[in-house]
Amino acid sequence: MSARRNWRERVRKPQAGGVMRELGRLYGPGPRRREGLRRDLLPRPEDYYRARLPSLRPGDRGWAAARCPFHADKTASLSVNLEHGGWRCHAGCGSGDIITFTMRLHDVGFREACELLGAWGPL
Repeated sequence: MSARRNWRERVRKPQAGGVMRELGRLYGPGPRRREGLRRDLLPRPEDYYRARLPSLRPGDRGWAAARCPFHADKTASLSVNLEHGGWRCHAGCGSGDIITFTMRLHDVGFREACELLGAWGPL
């Protein structure tokens, strides 16, 4: 048994994060980024969609219809909600909110879309 115990002690694996923990002890904790999505800074859905969808025509219960900008569309297949900002293309392009609409429209990532919308900032 003692030989087996000695073998295990010799091939003991280092603890996860040991190097980073030691660096933290030497240099102190690094600065924490306190920035991210601020939903209170998102634009009003009605203003946002009216500015980007010229073919927008109102519907019922807060929804409006427009031609989808993501594919060649002759009829209004895109529905947007002017109250909460949700959208859905009935031709199969997808669905989402204002952020995903901006991501698809400008072909950018999440953070870039939030920055374009002016909703990325300090928390």
